[in-house]
Amino acid sequence: MKLIINGTSLIPPLSGIGRYTQNLLKCLLDPMQFDRSAIERIQALTPLSVYEQEALKQLLDTLDQELPQNKQGRSLNRLKQIKSIVKRIPIANSLKRTVQQSLLKNKLASFKGSIYWEPNYILEKFDGVSIPTIYDLSHIRYPAFHPIERRRWLDGNLIKTIERAAEIITISEFSKSEILENFSIRHEDITIVPPAVSDEFREEYTRVEKTEIRHLYELPVSFILSVGTLEPRKNLAGLLAAFEVLPNAFKASCPLVIVGCSGWLSDDIDKIMQPMVQKKQVIRLGYVPQHHLPILFSAASLFVYISYYEGYGMPVAEAMCSGVPIITSNLSSMPEVAANCATLVNPSDKEQIAQEIQELMENKIKRIDQVKRAKKQSDHYVWEDSAQKLVKIFQRHGS
Repeated sequence: MKLIINGTSLIPPLSGIGRYTQNLLKCLLDPMQFDRSAIERIQALTPLSVYEQEALKQLLDTLDQELPQNKQGRSLNRLKQIKSIVKRIPIANSLKRTVQQSLLKNKLASFKGSIYWEPNYILEKFDGVSIPTIYDLSHIRYPAFHPIERRRWLDGNLIKTIERAAEIITISEFSKSEILENFSIRHEDITIVPPAVSDEFREEYTRVEKTEIRHLYELPVSFILSVGTLEPRKNLAGLLAAFEVLPNAFKASCPLVIVGCSGWLSDDIDKIMQPMVQKKQVIRLGYVPQHHLPILFSAASLFVYISYYEGYGMPVAEAMCSGVPIITSNLSSMPEVAANCATLVNPSDKEQIAQEIQELMENKIKRIDQVKRAKKQSDHYVWEDSAQKLVKIFQRHGS
């Protein structure tokens, strides 16, 4: 069995889809984890390059570092620069996808006989077994939270993708129910391959390590952490509104620390945030290197993630592994991921959110109990287990 993957989601900076793809491929390429005879050959392609197994393995290991100065590293850096430019020019997204589809179609034609895994929703044209991962249907449930170009791309291609797919992968029971409700597809043709959490989030970091990370980012001993791209769906505006309700003394002693790159319509969020930043009630860190995130989670006093809609909600799972108490939304997949190990709130109720923040910060017994249960539950969130599920799907369709 041969496997070909669309590696476009691996172009830095990585989104959640990129992290999902990266971690699963790392497992598939690790001979200690899998019988290499199960998959004879794994290759990945981008619009400009084809990665054989060794080059792909090197790429996956260096995505959070400086890209290697070889031919493929330079091509990936060019794609990274193009991606950065495209994000700032709305009409360029449609043009980018048209060019990308043309380049990928030509490359895929030479991989006939392989199983094609598309980790990013929409299948490219391919004469063979095709298996996409569909993460959620937020563009249907909350169309206002997406740029019109993205909605058009998904609306125009998702039905064709589902019709051509040999099987569909999704990431939670919630997302599976969403797909079944919105499309004509058999229950048995959708398989859940959930995200997981890297071991770095499970480490017990020392007081010295936590102090160092706080000093690096100029953070106080107590702080509330929120991680996610600044875009409407993540509901940072709702979190800021809830934080504003809290007493000034509380905000001064325990500021809100926001980690994440700017996304679509982030200017609106920045305008709300700026007065609170000036008062030092909110600290905006922006992008943080991946290897710093586990220590930041571990050093936080509380983690708050009140998105309106998630197919999974990776930061919730990461916080569970990190031993930090959690407040998250009572909507979509987040109760499923939290598994009764977090405080659930209505993401539109700023008074409730503020009340729960203050309650959890003041109730040590409740915090300890929640963390204990979350740690135990998060033992199941392992990338190797998810990769095993993925391999079984490929084996069902391999010759």
